[in-house]
Amino acid sequence: MSKEVAKDDYITNEYKRNESFNTRKANIMKKVSELSILCGVEAGAIIFNGDPSNPTPEVWPDHEGVQQLIERCHARPVPRRNLTIEEPIQQRINIARELLMRKRQENDVEEISQQMIQCLAGKAMPNPTNWNDMKMLVEQTLKNNANIK
Repeated sequence: MSKEVAKDDYITNEYKRNESFNTRKANIMKKVSELSILCGVEAGAIIFNGDPSNPTPEVWPDHEGVQQLIERCHARPVPRRNLTIEEPIQQRINIARELLMRKRQENDVEEISQQMIQCLAGKAMPNPTNWNDMKMLVEQTLKNNANIK
């Protein structure tokens, strides 16, 4: 038993259009009421008829309740992440910079380690400017090994 797909066309017959509007309006008001009661959320509905002779909207739960709901909605703070478009991009740039800095440090340590291995093998003497770096690397390695034991 499949349901027929309803066409979403403008209802030309005014009587049927008003009847459909009133039925759907009642259903929406009922659903908003159920949502509010069953789920424990603050909900409201404002429905305009579109009839120029009756410009007042239908509201649920009542005019004051909807007004308070709208005021509370406007009073809520805007989440920080939605303030600007630039913030997520800036965060990505900062993360990329940190990653680049770590990789450079890893490369420096690897380069100094390779120079130390070549020095110990007697192949090449390190540049005197790298001696302090080698000393710090040896001290850091000894410190890490002491913490492991």
